[in-house]
Amino acid sequence: MLESPSENCSSVFDLSSTKEKPHKCDICHGVFTQLNCLKAHLLIHSNKKTHQCDVCGKAFSRKDVLITHLRIHTKEKPYSCEICSKEFSVKFNLKQHLYTHTKEKHHQCELCDKKFTYKHTLKLHLLIHTKEKPYVCDVCGKAFNHNSHLRTHNRIHTNEKPYECNICGKVFARGNHLKKHEWIHTKERPYICDVCGKGFSQASNLKSHLVTHTNEKPYVCKECGKKFSRANYLKEHLKTHSGNKPYVCEECGKAFSVKPSLKRHLLTHLNKNP
Repeated sequence: MLESPSENCSSVFDLSSTKEKPHKCDICHGVFTQLNCLKAHLLIHSNKKTHQCDVCGKAFSRKDVLITHLRIHTKEKPYSCEICSKEFSVKFNLKQHLYTHTKEKHHQCELCDKKFTYKHTLKLHLLIHTKEKPYVCDVCGKAFNHNSHLRTHNRIHTNEKPYECNICGKVFARGNHLKKHEWIHTKERPYICDVCGKGFSQASNLKSHLVTHTNEKPYVCKECGKKFSRANYLKEHLKTHSGNKPYVCEECGKAFSVKPSLKRHLLTHLNKNP
């Protein structure tokens, strides 16, 4: 097993813990119970990345972070839940997972009364009310309310895709995208429509399907007021207002803002040339 020397440091950084944490990071305000854990944490903010992965070449400021990263390549998940047997590559993730079995939600938002299992989840939620987005992308300037969201966003620029499907080898930038993809192989459709009985692999697909029964169109274009049943339909429609016309007919040079319009237009050429 690959062992990380500071697995315990990740647990003392748990914001839901009630332990006294006298050691505080002046950069990100993370708090720690032990001074050596704070010192190890400070290396994250350092630009020195001397520990390099031999598999993909990615470099890290701390050796223990490299060890954790290597588990992406080895598929090693040494930490197992005693209740449901789910496995994790990081001890901290197992600790967080255990709360899903207790269903305890002790941390309540004073603004909207919503309750959370973890204190750090409540802190993230509060950023919704404050509109604060302190984490800014150095490449494009886009801002985020949490560091993990910025890290995920950065993969757009680096083209990093650390999540690989064990069945077909397809790679993804996000873990949830891999999870959704895996249902293609299992054919599992756990989300069932109560109206017609049709099954779906994802909850979002079932939600989109339900509007076909209600005729509900909750997505409204702010430009022209046109309504749509799905968010992706509205997103496609907004291109008509942008003025951009990237889809060009090779026959006559006419340009269109959306691909379906080009496809419909191409039929006019087929009708003229049977």
